[in-house]
Amino acid sequence: PEGVFLEDSVARAVTAQIIDELFQQYGVSEKGLEALNVLDAEGVKQALQQFIANNIYTRLVQVISNGAESKSTDHLIWVENQVKDYIFPTVRLDLMNRTDVLTIDWGGKEGRDFIERIYQEGYELIENIL
Repeated sequence: PEGVFLEDSVARAVTAQIIDELFQQYGVSEKGLEALNVLDAEGVKQALQQFIANNIYTRLVQVISNGAESKSTDHLIWVENQVKDYIFPTVRLDLMNRTDVLTIDWGGKEGRDFIERIYQEGYELIENIL
């Protein structure tokens, strides 16, 4: 809707994407929502990992496009790939080091700090190579 923050629209789009992937992975269209009952803590952790990484990456792609005026398409693609190659493994490794990601309040300070730290690192990477 009009007047929402970019982060909100990114979060909605990424949520829809992750739900679609989960539905496909677990065969919800054939088996119904009950198919998700086999989703264990590791499956939730992987979905959360994908959500966080995609969310941060999508926000950073917007940053890249904002700085695109004087850059070649090849350079922008290279920058985007560098950011992707940094964000996805960083989120995966940082979540692997957490004992139980399901106990983190992702809407609270700890969750926001986790996401914003990685976002800021990606932003700094963009500033250095764009």
